[in-house]
Amino acid sequence: MRRRYLAYGGVIAVLLVANLGRWWLHGGETGPAVAPGRLDDEAAFRLRANVPQPGEVKRNLFAPQAAGPRAGPPTRPVPAVAAPQPVAAAAVAPEAPPADASLGRIRLLGVVLREGQPQAYLALERHSLIARQGEAVFGRYVVERIGVDGVEMRELATQGRRSIPVLGR
Repeated sequence: MRRRYLAYGGVIAVLLVANLGRWWLHGGETGPAVAPGRLDDEAAFRLRANVPQPGEVKRNLFAPQAAGPRAGPPTRPVPAVAAPQPVAAAAVAPEAPPADASLGRIRLLGVVLREGQPQAYLALERHSLIARQGEAVFGRYVVERIGVDGVEMRELATQGRRSIPVLGR
């Protein structure tokens, strides 16, 4: 390790002596950083490098100037729109009466098969029960159809129907 440091110190000493010797031989003058003949003169350099002359400003990126009035986007003529014609009232089939709001609060927690019959596990607020197809539930509804993905129910008073999907689907 010590030899390596001695070698580095020796190289540095040799370079220092060589540079001081060159400086002393030239009388202590410092020369140009560029070799003579490489640059003809400053004006030729500015022309080749496209550098603006002192006092001449080509473009200031930090203070952009407007190029003049800008034309807006082209406008298209707007076609005249005729007033809408009155439409005759179409015959609409009478809809089923809306289901009671509590029918919308019923949740289907799952569907199971027992003895080959599908059964639905239903919950309304804090009450829950297992029902088969065709049974009355919660005293107001009838289970019309039980499928793998949901249950179709009908309210007894208004005959309103609703399909209830399994929770999580």
